[in-house]
Amino acid sequence: MANFVTREDPCFFERNAIDGVTDNTGHGNYPFHSWGGGLREDLEYEVDFGAEVEVDRVTIYLRADFPHDTYWKEAALEFSDKSRVPLTLLGTKDGQTFEFPKKKTSTVKLTGFRQQRLEDGSLSFAALSQIQIYGNYIKEEKKGMEVRDASNAKDVKYYTTDRLREEFHIANLFTKDNIRMVYSHTDRIIVIGMMPVKLELKLEAGKELAADYFLERRELG
Repeated sequence: MANFVTREDPCFFERNAIDGVTDNTGHGNYPFHSWGGGLREDLEYEVDFGAEVEVDRVTIYLRADFPHDTYWKEAALEFSDKSRVPLTLLGTKDGQTFEFPKKKTSTVKLTGFRQQRLEDGSLSFAALSQIQIYGNYIKEEKKGMEVRDASNAKDVKYYTTDRLREEFHIANLFTKDNIRMVYSHTDRIIVIGMMPVKLELKLEAGKELAADYFLERRELG
């Protein structure tokens, strides 16, 4: 995403800089589409990975439709912890690669743009044709499901539907503010119950709750 797009024109949308197309010696429609922010230097362009990653290299292709274009001579990579890597850029059609120590982040932002201005000191058009970020997603260790509230945890995978019904007829199986789940490997069925309440329900002596209706309406096969 970016904080500005030239004329809100699709040929300058943010997505154009992450589609793998590195043709950069023209401007406008495919294959010379790019991300452009007009005659501004307060621009920011961010790639959000949606998860934590570890990155150590970035390659940038600036649009190089000279003499129509100018280029950014300076910029910076900013990570999700707000740390930065300064970049010195050249006016070239070639990809420019920057390596740095491995960094854990969920985003990479291009910011701090400074143009190579025209001879009269005015701004011109600079644009980003492609950004390539290299690294790895950080794998999260998945915890196994813990089996609780079974007569015998080792036997749960052999439970049939009838056995599950019996399990849920046990007195006091449902307790306040707890969620209980039983899985039957044989019938591919999961039964789950919950009682998220703040007060305990008091019953007269000799009475107890049954779970027949709950099971009949919520079994999944």
